[in-house]
Amino acid sequence: MPLVVLLHGRGSHEKEIINLADHLPATVAYAAVRAPIAEGSGFAWFANRGIGRPRPDSLAETMRWFREWLDDEAPEGRPVILIGFSGGAAFAGGLLLADPDRYAGSATASPRPPWKTSPIG
Repeated sequence: MPLVVLLHGRGSHEKEIINLADHLPATVAYAAVRAPIAEGSGFAWFANRGIGRPRPDSLAETMRWFREWLDDEAPEGRPVILIGFSGGAAFAGGLLLADPDRYAGSATASPRPPWKTSPIG
């Protein structure tokens, strides 16, 4: 069964974004993951140098952390779809760019790409 991973925005947490699963197809499994960096009353996926400008070292470290979690939860071969909002969307973009073959797809809302310039052209 495919796994849809819900990635909350900066300053939020997994208990807020998991509510999306009630409005999505019941034919897949859902997991809402809490970002590892404390941020105000919530959590963040990466330290930044300003809104939507991740520190590369922080983004890389969190991506490694996430991949370890994902490989335990959804071994290679299980389809994984990332759904992210805001900072979670930027994080999903970083994951997709780093390893596009690992993910079956993604959906993002209010993303800020995790790169300085367009990766295209």
